[in-house]
Formats: sequence, structure tokens, C-alpha cells
Amino acid sequence: MLRKKNNKRFNMLLLKEDEIYFQDFSCTYFMGVGGREKYKGRLHFCSHSLVFVPDDTRYSITRHSFDKIEGGFKKFRPTPSNQPFFSSFSEENMFCFTCTEFVEIRKGNKDHPYIFKKQPDTVVIGLTFLTAQQFVEKISPIYQLFQNNSGTPSIEKINQIYEDQIAKGFSFDITWLEDFREQTLYETHGTKVTPLVDTHGCILLTNERIYFQPFNNISTKPVKKYNLRDINRIVKRRYNLRQIGVEIFLRNNKSIFFSFKNQVERDNFYNTILKQPVISNISMNDQGNMTLKWQSGLISNFDYLLYLNFIADRSFNDLTQYPVFPWVVADYSSKTLDLQDPNTFRDLKKPIGALNPDRLKYFKDRYYQMPDPKFLYGTHYSTPGYVLYFLVRQAPEYMLKLQNGKFDAPDREFCSIKQTFNSVLTNTTDLKELIPEFYQSTGSFLMNSLNLDLGVRNNGQRVNNVILPPWSKDEQDFIYKCRLALESDYVSQNLHHWIDLIFGYKQRGEEAVKADNLFYYLTYEGAVDIEKIRDPIERRGIEIQIREFGQTPKQVFTSPHPQRKASTNLANITKFSVTSSDTIPLDIISATNRDVPQSPSVVRTGSSVFMDRESAFSSSSKTSSPILSSTSSFRSISSPLFTPKDNDDFDVNDLLKSDLNRPSSFFNKQLEELEPSSSSLQSADSFSSSVSLDSLTTDNSPNRTRKKRSTLRKQKQNENSFTPKFSTTTTEEPTLKVELHRDRITSAIISKDKSRVYTSSDDSTCKIYSLESKRQLRRIADMGDMALSSCAILDETSEQKILVAGSWDNRIYVYSVEYGKVLDMIQAHEDAISRICVKNDTLISSSWDSTVKVWKCTSDSVTSTPMLTFQDHESPVHSLNVDASGNLIVSGSEDGLVIVFDLRQKKAISEFHAHNDVVADTCFCGEDSQRFVSCSKDGSIKLFDVSGTEIAQFSSPVVSQAWRCLASDGFELLSGGEDGKLYKWNVQDGSLTKAINAHNAALTCISVSDDGESVVTGSKSGEMIYWDK
Repeated sequence: MLRKKNNKRFNMLLLKEDEIYFQDFSCTYFMGVGGREKYKGRLHFCSHSLVFVPDDTRYSITRHSFDKIEGGFKKFRPTPSNQPFFSSFSEENMFCFTCTEFVEIRKGNKDHPYIFKKQPDTVVIGLTFLTAQQFVEKISPIYQLFQNNSGTPSIEKINQIYEDQIAKGFSFDITWLEDFREQTLYETHGTKVTPLVDTHGCILLTNERIYFQPFNNISTKPVKKYNLRDINRIVKRRYNLRQIGVEIFLRNNKSIFFSFKNQVERDNFYNTILKQPVISNISMNDQGNMTLKWQSGLISNFDYLLYLNFIADRSFNDLTQYPVFPWVVADYSSKTLDLQDPNTFRDLKKPIGALNPDRLKYFKDRYYQMPDPKFLYGTHYSTPGYVLYFLVRQAPEYMLKLQNGKFDAPDREFCSIKQTFNSVLTNTTDLKELIPEFYQSTGSFLMNSLNLDLGVRNNGQRVNNVILPPWSKDEQDFIYKCRLALESDYVSQNLHHWIDLIFGYKQRGEEAVKADNLFYYLTYEGAVDIEKIRDPIERRGIEIQIREFGQTPKQVFTSPHPQRKASTNLANITKFSVTSSDTIPLDIISATNRDVPQSPSVVRTGSSVFMDRESAFSSSSKTSSPILSSTSSFRSISSPLFTPKDNDDFDVNDLLKSDLNRPSSFFNKQLEELEPSSSSLQSADSFSSSVSLDSLTTDNSPNRTRKKRSTLRKQKQNENSFTPKFSTTTTEEPTLKVELHRDRITSAIISKDKSRVYTSSDDSTCKIYSLESKRQLRRIADMGDMALSSCAILDETSEQKILVAGSWDNRIYVYSVEYGKVLDMIQAHEDAISRICVKNDTLISSSWDSTVKVWKCTSDSVTSTPMLTFQDHESPVHSLNVDASGNLIVSGSEDGLVIVFDLRQKKAISEFHAHNDVVADTCFCGEDSQRFVSCSKDGSIKLFDVSGTEIAQFSSPVVSQAWRCLASDGFELLSGGEDGKLYKWNVQDGSLTKAINAHNAALTCISVSDDGESVVTGSKSGEMIYWDK
């Protein structure tokens, strides 16, 4: 029996980043020319794909990307044998196309990771009301853009087609006016901004209301209406670094965020609203008053921080500027939380990156070696990836959109509070602060209430609920105690220091340098005038960079912030009304129905409810000690949070009808008591990560927010539960095998989005091969006439891809993929270059002249003079590798010598003879970069620590050959040699687990994708093989 048709199943979160929705058509979808599968539904035409949504919710939504459709769209004529399957349609209503990849979404109507099926098949579409010719005419301009471009077309070209087909000539339908007597004051085209989704439409302002009519028909409400009398506040906002936004706050605690084409249109709209008499009483500037209230203890720390976020351009509607809150607790190991002990708390005088002196030293050493503009931290403390890292259990569809249909790898997901905080203290690419939900929510974002399949970690444990500290008994208790910590005397007396760092005078300039608080310059407001950038590619690159790395809040204070004079008096508190997006299902919304998470002791006076100050904080008595244990009694409110059920069709617009958006003011809601239920938590560990300018490893594709892999894995694993990584992510049958070069392939690199492979060869060329279209995209033959020994990409976050290659003519070549020309030739060594590596903003080269050199690099250049030159080797250097942090280098030479260099100390820290012949290859393994593997032509593979101590040898009685190359993720080792086979070894015990027949000639290079799911190998004959899941 078919379920009731419901078009709400489709929403903009299912589309790729920057993809625009055009329109949809009623149709019947046939899989295969024989019509073996038949579904009724709607075909959605978007700027990057066709998305079919079946009426029956038991079946998956299917996406067909235009770059995967081969041969275009053709008329379909049934044959006598299959005519019965298509008898309900005339030939003029039918067309077909062949797609090489099908993406299945919401299988079983649940938020699972997307399923990518790479199997060519033909799809037949029978249109209900439109002819095939009419449909093809609509989509051909977009489809042709993909056929004429090797990659995704520019957003400018797509926008132009959208403007011509949809937006041009679109005006507001005045029949939707609530009152025909309303006077039109201003009309323009604009965008309604919600998290990860921009909806284009027509904005109409009358003397009574604001109307928004989307160009598309996705919403169940064709027109949204907002009464001017309901406006509580209106604020100018920046959006994508441009002053083009307006956020309107309503009295029901919803907010609407509009962006306009330019600042002039924004200002006209803003000024026109302010002239209306019905909103003349709204408060526009109460900053000084709010600060005085906070100093006097009339408002809580939480409410004041939320207010500062509000006036610093932070918004729940924009994930790049999501409200930021501090870590305040530093103790996640004790069984009790002692709020009288200063050691319980994080040092609020220091930014998160300066809490660990050793890590800070690394940042400073790098800072002093940088050219201008200098920065301490390339990673920001607030990014879209960080927000959804915390909220993935509550907003899975947003994470799936952000990461191209995938959740993060289980070992990188938010699994444990303690491990996340440890990562924030130690990881050089993890500086995240917290979000408001940690202090004002029901805590349900910590629970896997949707039963999401978040995967199994390397220790064999399934990711489920977040593991909480011993001092909390459940998620509600955890939030309650975090809030008590935020409102404690210690935090109240020191919070002004953190405000200085994030919103105040220590945010930028010399004071930021003194406070060790300087971030990458593009994150600051006003650092670049994007309106003056005429090059669309450069402009787009900056927008993507900021969207990915986050933005520093607008500077609110230019002088030291005053200290709080009084403790929080919850009985007399005045609340700042929390306003959240009207679409994203965030847990904080349900929590704003109450003053604070309810304490063990509650006082009720009439209809008012407040916390008993003595029992909650014990701040009026110096002798009382608020030591909180996990056995404390606790009560909380019930959550009206919108939670998609198995039979619910989730739509961002449908949330307007849900309990999620009930009025949630601090002013007029009283607390409801609910006895919490205990949760059974699974023990696990977690390492968090970030998208980082430090690492320079983030791609600008839809998959760009995938976090760094091997450096964030847990090194010590239970051997009994160990599962080899590569055995589950590669297959014995290759995905692709191609004769790519005329001579030995010396290196191969898989791009971050796994769409391309870059190779270098002894035939004097580099090549770029498309894994999607399975064809060579570029042959680069202007890097001299000698062998190229190695290649690397400077920065894949930049749209201008820069390839660097080392040559036997002693030079490093810098090549622009975009412009197809050599930008620079650096005379780097006195003999042939044997290997180059790029990590962060550093390029390292080794040579047969027995030296290793370290060069400064940017996203598009390499300095002509090395920063460091190591001359410790006495014979030609053949192998080179750099650790994940970019601090340690290991090199191997012709005489079997291995040397480990520390870039921070600028010297060799160990030197030893590891082999009896040429050291062919080396690679680091393990998250702490304290171990590495080397292989040699003498037939040995050995595991060492960085001090030179041999830990293990990899050997098997069935293998005896000269080794040429290897790769490792810390758990499993891949090696290749003269027999052309790909060997897999267990790093833990050195045993051989598998030998795979690969090449007919010697295997000369191995590379593994960042997500560990793909491997590429090259051979002496010039053959390239690619394995994928």
C-alpha cells in the first residue's frame, strides 16, 4: 500500500553547496529501458543535478548530477517488447538519459549517509504535463555548461541562467496581500538566509507587513508574512564579508535574515522600515545599559554573552557567524565538580590556543618565521564544521549537506566531552570554543535520539551518545552543571578577560599579538573589501575560504571591559530574549523557555519560578562549598524540540508549524518539572579536528569539510579488536587501470575531493587525470626536459590550484593548473631533486646533493631562498617525509642512513644507519608522529621511533625483494617493490595480511586519500591503478 504523497520530503538541504533550485515536474520514473522499476513522483530541476523524489516514502530519493550524465537527453521510443510498460505515456512526453553515478538519499526515509552507486544505467522519464522537448529546452543551458567545462561551471554563469529563466521579470503577486489597502513602500529581489540554505525570492515591504515570496515552490507557504508590529529589533548584518544583510527579530523570538544584491538596496530597505510609525518604539542602542546591568548582577553571564554575540553580528541563521561561548570547565575527570576550586576552571585570560604552553611555542615559532600578514592561528574557534560537529545528532541533514552526503569518520566525531577538550588543548588544528547549547538546553544534542548510524570506531565501539564526565549523571545534569559553572563566582570575576579576547580590545592589532590572540587576517571584519575584487574566481575563493574557516566577531569594545561587580542574583534577573533561526532544529530553542537549567532546589512564588540561590551557587556564604556530584538531584523541562520520526517528511519550511518555534521568551515562560531518565552511555574515546588554514588540506569541493584523518586517530588500540583500515576500504579489483605515462611514475597524489590524480614521471611530464570522467585532463610538458621526481599541491583550498614538481635539472617548478603555465622556476639544489613534500606553509625538498632544504610557501608561490638547509647526509638523499604537524622530517640516503630533523629546533634530533642499501622510502605513522617506517632495496621494512630505536621489522617468508615505496595510516602499512604487487602489513605485529596482484612491472609509488578509502599506485612502466570502495 502506497503511503500518502507528501512533497515535504524534498528540501534544499539535499542539494550540493551553491546549488540553485529551479523548478519541479510531475512524472513517472523508470529505471532501465525495459522499465524494470517504476515510480511516480516529482523530478526537481536544480543547477547541478536532477533530483527525483518518489511519492512513496519507502523508496530513496535519487540524485543525478549533470556531470555524471553522458550523451545528453534523448527522446525515448518504446520497442514492441517493452511497450506495455510505457503505455500510459505518449512518445512526445518521454525522454531518457544515461547516468554513470546514482546518489540515493534518505533511504528508508531516514537520515543515512548518501549511497553513491557508480554503475551506468539508463533512466526513462515520462512527464505528466510537459513534453520532452519543452523539458529539454529548460535544462539544456545548464547541462551544456557542464559539458563545456572540465569541472563545475562558475556560479556566475549559473546565476545568469537562473536570472534569465526564473528571476527575471518576477514580481510580487499582490493577491497575497493580507489587506488590499496596504501601501507598497519597497520591492526588490533578495535572499532569505537560513543555515546552509539560501532561498531566493521577492521581498515586499508595505506600511503594515514584510512579505517574502520565494521564486521556487518548495515551501508549503507560497508567501511568508511578517507584521511590522511584531518587530522587536532590526539590525544590519554582514553576510559573506559584505554589508548586505538585515536581521529582523520578532516578538515571538523568531528571526528573519535577508540578504540583498548590494549595500545600497539593503540600506534602502532598512531605512524605510525604520521610518514606519508602528515600529518607532524599538530599541536600537542599549549596549551601555546592558553592560551596566551585567556588572550589577541584574542579568546572568549567559544572557550577557548572548547579547554580545548579538551585537557582534553573530546569528543562529548563519553558521559562519554562529554565537560563540567559552569553555569554562577544565576538569572532566573528577567524580565531583568543585566550583570553589580555581583549578576546576579554564584560564579565561588566555585564548584557547594559548592554554597549552608547548603548543603555544609551536605557534609562536611559526609566527616569527612568517612573512606578512602574520598570524598565530590558522584555525578559528568558530566554524560551520565546529557547530555541526557538536549538533550532528540533532541536525544530521545539515552535516550531510556540509560533508557531501557523509557523516565524519567515526574516530573524528563528537564522542566524548573529555577527549574533545583534550584535543582542544593539544591539537594544533583544533581551537574550537563552545556553542550556547552547552549552557542553555535540554542536552538532547548529546544523545543519539534519532538512532543515527554514526559508524564504528577503530576500537570496535559504535558511536552513539556522547560520553559525559564522571561528575554528570545524564545529559540534563551535564548542561545544568555547565551552567552553574558559567554563573559561578570564579567565572563572573574573570569573564571580562575572555570578552576582551573575543569581542574587545585584545581581538586585533598589537593587543592581540601581546595576548597571543592573532588569527588569520581574512577572518577579521574589514580585512578585505570584497566589493572591489573584480575577478570572480578570486572573489569566490575568498568567500569559500571564509565560509569554511569562520569569521571573527565584530569588535564591540576598544578598551578593557569592566569587571563584574556582583554575583548573579537569579531572583532579580532580567533576561535578554534569545532569538534563534526559524528553521534549524537547535536544542537551545526549547531551553529558552526557562530562566536557567533548574536547580535541585526550586522556589515558586505564584506563577514565578526561580532558583534558590543558596542551594544553586552558595555564593552568599563563604563557608558553603558547591561540590556537585553525578548523584545530585535534578529536574528539567520537557523539550518541544522537533524530532523527525520514521514517518515524518522533514522539511525546513515545515518547522514553522512545529513546537520548535513556539514563543520561547525568557520573560513569560514558567518552568515545567520533569524527572530525568538515566541514559546508558557507551564507553568510547574521541579526537576532534578542524578545517584549518594551518594544515592547508581542505578542498573547495562539497566534500571540503572532511577533517584530517591520520593525525587525529587514536594510536593505542586494543589488539583484540583491531581491524585493518585498508582491508575494508580497498578491494582487490581496481576501480581504474590506465597506461598514463611513457616511463616510471615517480609520484601520485589523490585530490582532496577524490576527483583527480596528479602524477609526475621520468618522462619529464606531470599529468592530471579525472577519476570522474576517466580521462586525462592535462599533460604538463613545460617543466624542463629531464625526469620529474616528485610533485605536490601547494594549497587545494585555493581555487587557483598550484602544482609544484621537483626535477632532475635541480629545479623546483611552480605551475598554475588554472592558467596552464609555469609561474616560477627555482634553482633549488646542486644536483637532482629526489623528493618534495608540502605541509602547511612549508615545502621540503631533498636532493642527490646530500641536502634537505626547507622553503616558505603560500597558496600560489614558493620563496626563492630556503629558510633552512640541512647538510647532515654524506650521500645522495633518496627519500623524504614530513609528519602531520609539519614539525618533524625524516630522510633516508643512499648509504642506508636515516636522519630525523625537528623544524622547531632547526636541527637533527637523531641519526642512525637503518639499512644496508638505499633507503627507498619513509613515512610517519601514528597520531603523535613519534614513529616512522622505512624501506630499502636491501629487502627490509623497519619501524622506528624518532630517537632511532628499532621497534619492529615487517617480514614474511613468502616475500623477498627490493622495496621501492610505502604508505601508512598508523594501523596498516602498504608497500610495493620489484614484483609489482601491493602488500598489506599489520603495523601492530609486523605480519603480512595480504598481497594483491597490481602491476606487471615494479611498483614505484603509493598514495592514499585523506579519508583512507582510496589508493593509487604507479609503476615503472607508467601504469596507474586506482582502488576505491
